[in-house]
Amino acid sequence: MNKEETLNIQIQNRLVEQLTVSNRELKLINAFTQDLQSTLNTSEVIDLLADNFKAYFNHFWCEVYLMDDDKKRLIRINPDSEMIKNHDVICYGKGLIGEVAKSGVAEIKTHNAFMEGELKPFFKSEIAVPLVHNGKDVVGVIYSRHIDFDFFNQNQIKTILTITSIAASKVLQTENLAKIENYQTQLEEYVHIVSHDLKSPLRSINALISWIKEDNKDSLNFETIKNFELIDATLFQMDNLITNTLKYSKIGYDVYEEDDEVDLNAVIKDIEKTLQIDEHISFSVPQQLPVIQGNRTKFMQIFQNLIENAIKYCDKSKGLILLTYTVEAEYYTFSLQDNGVGIQERYFDKIFQIFQTLNDQKDSSGVGLSIVKKLINNYGGKIWLKSQVDFGTTFFFTLRKT
Repeated sequence: MNKEETLNIQIQNRLVEQLTVSNRELKLINAFTQDLQSTLNTSEVIDLLADNFKAYFNHFWCEVYLMDDDKKRLIRINPDSEMIKNHDVICYGKGLIGEVAKSGVAEIKTHNAFMEGELKPFFKSEIAVPLVHNGKDVVGVIYSRHIDFDFFNQNQIKTILTITSIAASKVLQTENLAKIENYQTQLEEYVHIVSHDLKSPLRSINALISWIKEDNKDSLNFETIKNFELIDATLFQMDNLITNTLKYSKIGYDVYEEDDEVDLNAVIKDIEKTLQIDEHISFSVPQQLPVIQGNRTKFMQIFQNLIENAIKYCDKSKGLILLTYTVEAEYYTFSLQDNGVGIQERYFDKIFQIFQTLNDQKDSSGVGLSIVKKLINNYGGKIWLKSQVDFGTTFFFTLRKT
């Protein structure tokens, strides 16, 4: 075998080795990305990142630090080994971990160090890789060390950076979702307390009015009775407003809510029974409505609020409400048409704002359509309308198939 053949074989072997390494790294990144989809919180993301880091280096020690909210410190999330005796909190910009958090650039350091009372080196190389979101925002740092000088090398950093950047995005997502859930819980608790505190005096006033009317039923004049009726109507309106505000606050983000298969045919039948639509109003529904994924109660709120509105604003001797739908690639598009009073175009946006009404009806709280819009938005859909005064309104809205 001549020198040229030997060189060709060496080149081929080197290429095979590089391809093998690249293939292994791609498999690691793909597997990590797939496994990451099932993580629900930051702790699970960090555990998965640490496991993949250890598997890649075939090494048992690594720790992950995340930035605190003030971005002044890094908090150790997984104290992994007594052999890595780092602090639980590291100042931003201090030491290898703090410097990497500040620069956003991975570093490998090699040196001698001795444990107190030991004659042999404890570790000779260490690595710190930032968790960077969108190429600029450092979320944290993953760190490890080893007793060999050349255990970590620059060729490995590219793969680890890919994994840590994916992890950084997931960490931010899970932390944001946790904050949203916490905020939503606090908001619901607050609204419950406020609703109770607001309803208590209303109940007291209502009871007092009832006693006065009962004790003086034979001596009240027509004007006084009318005034009491006005007070009753106002109390009812205020109670209705508080109740609907509470309903609105309960429409959360439900990021972990389990979806069910909801048969809209059954939903519409239940709404018809609940609303008891007057005989002078014709309500037309397709013979077969779709079955979609989601929460049955919320779908019922969407359809019931829209149908209830159509009934409420029907001013014709022969009312008409027509529900139809079309099938798109990713959505169902529904329409609910009526021949009621209609809405002026300048109010098309206003009607979806909370506590906004276009009339003085006592039973209208101005919350119904805002609830509908919020629910549809939470399902990734949108709602809009067409209307002509005195001829009626058609609401259109989309819901995802899955």
